[in-house]
Amino acid sequence: MEPTNYQYVLGTGAKDFLQEEPPTKKLWAKTSIGPGILTSTGAQWKQHRTLITSIFKRAELVDINIIQEHVDRLMDVLPRDGSTIEAQEILRSMAPRFNYMRYLLPNDLDRTCKRLHKVIDSYVQRALRETAQSPEKGDEKRPTQPGQAGDRPDRSIFLHEAVKEIRDPVRLRNEVQNVFFVAQSNVAVMFAGALFHLARNPEIRTELRQTALGLGDQPLTFDLVRSLPLFRYVYNETSRVQGPGIFSERVVVNHCVLPTSGGTDGKAPTFVEKGTRIHCNNRSMHHDPSIWGPDAETFRPTRWSELSKPAQWEFVPFGGGPRICPVLQQVLTSFLYVLVRLTQEFETIENRDFVLEYVTEWTNTLESRNGVKIALIPPGLHKL
Repeated sequence: MEPTNYQYVLGTGAKDFLQEEPPTKKLWAKTSIGPGILTSTGAQWKQHRTLITSIFKRAELVDINIIQEHVDRLMDVLPRDGSTIEAQEILRSMAPRFNYMRYLLPNDLDRTCKRLHKVIDSYVQRALRETAQSPEKGDEKRPTQPGQAGDRPDRSIFLHEAVKEIRDPVRLRNEVQNVFFVAQSNVAVMFAGALFHLARNPEIRTELRQTALGLGDQPLTFDLVRSLPLFRYVYNETSRVQGPGIFSERVVVNHCVLPTSGGTDGKAPTFVEKGTRIHCNNRSMHHDPSIWGPDAETFRPTRWSELSKPAQWEFVPFGGGPRICPVLQQVLTSFLYVLVRLTQEFETIENRDFVLEYVTEWTNTLESRNGVKIALIPPGLHKL
């Protein structure tokens, strides 16, 4: 899809389109995660979006202290003897996630949903009990500055904020599932994709290592990890080449005119009748040589230093417009923090896979069919 059409369908002309899902996904959404920002449309969606936006503004959803705890666990399980690991599987196992794709199987739907709801309900009930006297309870635990060291904050920050607005346990469960279904494995799979490419690009890997060591003993705050240009370039390029992939379908609810794709040259406006189905695919746009050049299929983070300005609707790894992914900042900060920590801890990343190209497979998101087989080499190992 052309960027200008993508912008119109998801952004400026979004009122003319209704998100449409296949019948199997509608059944899964209704039974599994319930109504919420991900599964609703129209006025209901606006209500959920307003609520979630309000919660996100108050809650610092990516607290460095919480990320550090999980990354410390990750560092503990990574071997330091140069042995081969399957990084994608390790990262996925470290990420709190449920395999929602199983719920598309009708014979498993009821049983697996009950198991899922039981787990989430336990967290919901605890949050309701802890705030029974005062929904504002616990704010004093938060650090005064995002990303700074401080008293250990509430572990379920989103849920902690949500109970201030919602006291119905079923609705709380639905809102939590709708938010975290989107984010459940994106960080793990995207980071595994970055490792796949860094293992095959020693120059970029070396420069990242030098930058990370240059930070010395500085605390890794939000502002610091986001201020490192090359690390952000790696994030952007991973998102472009091996990003989560947004595939969605819209139904035209009002006759409208798309900005381009018509005429003999494909550049004239295009009239679209009410009832027409339109498929939105950001992946093809992210690999378009007319946008990214003849090396569009190549992982080259330095291309981002050559751009005069960000191409907003040419680069939309998490969608755009009113329905843009609400957790994209969470993904960004987590990705950058983990990458800085890893490049501080290990001197190099070696490829251990004889298959050099990235073979894509679709599960909950786009990931490597062959996994990510690498070795993490700590300082001094090759000198022994």
